[in-house]
Amino acid sequence: MVNKSGNVLKKLFSLIVVLIAVLALALPAQASEYIPPPANLAQTPTVEINPDANHHDHSSADFLRVPLSLAELAVSSCSGGFAAEYPCQGIDFMSRVPLTSFNGNPVSASNLWGYVDLDLDVELGVHREYAIIGLRNGTGVVDVTDPANPRVVETIVGVTSQWREVKVYQFWNAAASRWDAYAYVTTEGAGGGIQILDLTQLPDSVSLAATWTGVSTSHTDQISNINFTTNVSNNPNFPPVLYISGANTGGLRFVSLANPTSLTEIGAWTGTYSHDTYPHVFTDARANQCAPGHNPCEVVFSFAGTAGLKIIDVTNKSAPVTLSTLTYSQLGYVHSGWISSDGNYIFLHDELDEQNFGGNSRIRTINITSLAAPTVSTIYTGPSAAIDHNGYTIGNKFYFSNYTRGIGILDVTNPNAPVELGYFDTYPTSNSATFNGAWGVYPFLPSGNILISDIQRGLIVVRAQSAGPTPTPVASNTPTNTPKPADTPIASNTPTPLNTPTQTRTPTSTPTATQTSSAGNTGFLSPSTNAAQISNAGDNNGFEVGASNAHAAGGGVAQDVNSGVKNDSACTSNSKDKHRFYDFNISLPGGATVRGIEVRLDAFADSTSSSPRMCVQLSWDGGTTWTTARQTPTLTTSQATYILGGPTDTWGRAWTLANLSNANFRVRVIDLASSSGATSRDFSLDWIAVRVSY
Repeated sequence: MVNKSGNVLKKLFSLIVVLIAVLALALPAQASEYIPPPANLAQTPTVEINPDANHHDHSSADFLRVPLSLAELAVSSCSGGFAAEYPCQGIDFMSRVPLTSFNGNPVSASNLWGYVDLDLDVELGVHREYAIIGLRNGTGVVDVTDPANPRVVETIVGVTSQWREVKVYQFWNAAASRWDAYAYVTTEGAGGGIQILDLTQLPDSVSLAATWTGVSTSHTDQISNINFTTNVSNNPNFPPVLYISGANTGGLRFVSLANPTSLTEIGAWTGTYSHDTYPHVFTDARANQCAPGHNPCEVVFSFAGTAGLKIIDVTNKSAPVTLSTLTYSQLGYVHSGWISSDGNYIFLHDELDEQNFGGNSRIRTINITSLAAPTVSTIYTGPSAAIDHNGYTIGNKFYFSNYTRGIGILDVTNPNAPVELGYFDTYPTSNSATFNGAWGVYPFLPSGNILISDIQRGLIVVRAQSAGPTPTPVASNTPTNTPKPADTPIASNTPTPLNTPTQTRTPTSTPTATQTSSAGNTGFLSPSTNAAQISNAGDNNGFEVGASNAHAAGGGVAQDVNSGVKNDSACTSNSKDKHRFYDFNISLPGGATVRGIEVRLDAFADSTSSSPRMCVQLSWDGGTTWTTARQTPTLTTSQATYILGGPTDTWGRAWTLANLSNANFRVRVIDLASSSGATSRDFSLDWIAVRVSY
């Protein structure tokens, strides 16, 4: 009897040991992003051992993929602290595309980017929007034009890797008279190179145009000098450059996009490992801190892991210059960051400070008013221990992925005193400092919808309640059937749900990026000079903060603070602040007849109270005489694009070529609010541009 009982106990003990072993293998391991290399491994000054060696390195067990729940089958407003099954504040749930919806059943997702097709879908009258998401087995492209009914278009297969980053470049193809676009995908998977995805066949399909083998592996990429909503070049003096971080070739690589499908490396910085970057062109006094003759100065902020933040002058791609290095107390791993709308701060994510030093989420505000001596000016502390990961600034809001707490939105009107406006928790079971949940967020879609890539849940589409419906310019501004290019889609309300594609665009074999359109219009042109109107113009100071920021998109904004002196509702009122922009360098062929003029405003206000709007007038005689004013709809608190005028709208006059010269042509912006509180409204203008059709 004793022997029999002993055998039973032995068998039971053996069974327990086996079960423990199985569970140990099945449960996902949690490892820090930085794993020190072995002591016997030689280091070089240009390459840091991949700090992501075991970053959220989950097993391939199916339980990691979260299937759709019944609550996720419909749009759900955030109410009572929940939207569908997700804890939230101020952000509504629109839809989710689970990992199982993509070809090959990927076991996890990584980062993502967004893309709006500037070729109008004529039948629907909208510009389609897409999410491009990194997957363990490749890259997924999803049509999110109808945010409640996303549609997977394609999964482009790639080498197996849990790390993929995506950026998009869109440009006007003059030969084909259309907009072309390509996505550039990095991966840590050996031999993956940079995949170049051809997006010109959307909405029907996506194909692999080429794979650039200038690198075998890389961690992240970033494209400079583009508008992050349209992915279109926004600086004629600085062409877009693809910056590649974390490559096997070391340091930071500079790659030309002059031929978008045949890349060429044009330089490199090899000071330290680079994990991610933010590029920016400085035109103010800070350019004097760059190398001699570099004014304007193109700068890359390199988030260099354990080496801190590097500020690098890359104006001369063949001879980059390190301007400064920032380290700070309790530095874990400098991961990524984004610039503030005024261009004076960087919001910096440290991916390991929560794990290494304890405490809650921390986002550092870095004062960059001196490029030679940046400092930590404040630290925002979040409500949980979740790790902050990637973030982006739009106007006075900062959107960031927060791993196990999903995404957060901060009010950064004062960059040194961020305040949480909302959150959407994509990983409801925990807010711990682990690598689960939301990897990336993309907040730049013109519709106002926000894209989230979640490691376990795939693609999630949400919308901030403060965004409201997307503003719609008056119908006469731009007819929907025009074939002319538009740098930014006209804001429109949420489009009608789509069932089947309605239009196919034929790709060309060898695209060439061009910065201006073919004969017919000038493309959108930026001003190079501005001046506030200082009499009969409200406070007589126009955009008193950073007015020149409106000369280009994607950097800081021009601000008119506490606009005007009365609550008048007329654009021409002497009580309203006015600002002039000129020197657009408009050039038309000899003998051309002006058919129409469009003025683009990328703008927002601090509040919708008092119906804030912007009025625009044109002058043909240096500012003596002005056209009748046009005005936008009520501005929202999120940046949107408004186009006044149109390709066949001459603003009530016949224009000569001399009228459009720098000596004569002026654009006047008038900030208008018309009820109680109007004089306390703050107006922000990210970019003003003019396009002339002929």
